[in-house]
Amino acid sequence: RQSLPGRSWLGWLQLAIAFWCFTAGLNALLDVTAQRIVVSKFQYLGIMALPVCWFEFARGYTRRPPPAMPWLIWVIPAATVGLAFSNDSHHLLWREIREVPTASGYVLLQYVHGPWFAMAASFTYVALASGTILLGMAIRTQPSQYRLQSLMLMAALVVPWIGNLLYVSGMIPIKGLDPTPVGFAVSGMFFAIGLFRYRLFDLVPVARTVLFDSLGDAAFVIDRVGRVVDSNAVARA
Repeated sequence: RQSLPGRSWLGWLQLAIAFWCFTAGLNALLDVTAQRIVVSKFQYLGIMALPVCWFEFARGYTRRPPPAMPWLIWVIPAATVGLAFSNDSHHLLWREIREVPTASGYVLLQYVHGPWFAMAASFTYVALASGTILLGMAIRTQPSQYRLQSLMLMAALVVPWIGNLLYVSGMIPIKGLDPTPVGFAVSGMFFAIGLFRYRLFDLVPVARTVLFDSLGDAAFVIDRVGRVVDSNAVARA
């Protein structure tokens, strides 16, 4: 999909999700607590890259102009990764890491968050919410012919949020278990189905402006296979 706006960021987004899921799975397979903590530190490479990639994909897909200083969006993620690897000396990210035995004998690790975690979480939610809003606004302008595409995109947006909210709110019955990576994996599945089955990204969002609807002449938007996907008021009349 060479012509897809934001396609590079979508690829990096899926790689960040894959890395997060891989490290989460590796963490579950290891038995030594010290090794699992090291893996958790590496996990933050995927965790903090994900919101940036999500926002940049949404910005590119909706054709929003880049910020004047694009590197600024990486400051908090880079600082968080650095604090994760040096946490033993300051405990700003994790105040304490507790071992939680389960009935099966497996030991879960419960990370008691430090003061910097609130900053990292706030940045993550703002970036994810901003990207979601941009994509949601684009979905509203899509014509009825692309309704299935919109449903697939909305499903991909909603599933990770549900998993993360369950984790943050403490509603998960198993302490220390974070379903967010699984939610993002399901999100990737929806993207794949929408991309290959429903041609999810064939239609680049069309900005419906006041000018477009107030034109005195009929105006149509035609996609690559000749379908009318948008029209102004005069054309519809």
